Amino acid sequence: MGTPKALLPDGAGRLFVTRTLRTFSAASFNRMTVVTGSLHGPIVSAVAHDVPRGMAVTFVRNPHPERGQLSSLLVGLDAAERPGVRGALVTLVDVPFVEAATIRAVRPTSRAATYAPSSVSVRTPRSAFGLETSTSASTEFAGTHGA
Repeated sequence: MGTPKALLPDGAGRLFVTRTLRTFSAASFNRMTVVTGSLHGPIVSAVAHDVPRGMAVTFVRNPHPERGQLSSLLVGLDAAERPGVRGALVTLVDVPFVEAATIRAVRPTSRAATYAPSSVSVRTPRSAFGLETSTSASTEFAGTHGA
């Protein structure tokens, strides 16, 4: 392809990453974390020009994208973990045609699972995957323009 998936245009010319953010915005998500790799700057710049109104986007850079998707998932979960966050819904950038209705249908299920009485939180040490704990750079901004 020659272009990172996040920066590929859909049929209407919107980039996969911004289309995904807009779909989550339409599903009533107002905060998203985007994990980037070596092209952190171009992805942040692309989203800055097309961020959904009212959405806060945090960008974190995976310092070792060559270690695969699991390393990006762990970086993203680390970035999303803060007081008041009860769960996370994860998607890949290369599935930009998921509809808001599908996301809304999954969201209540994930909330219910968070409160299962027998649930136990298990955290795998990052060192098991050859990762340091929290070495990613972060950029954050909120959408104040767009439709």
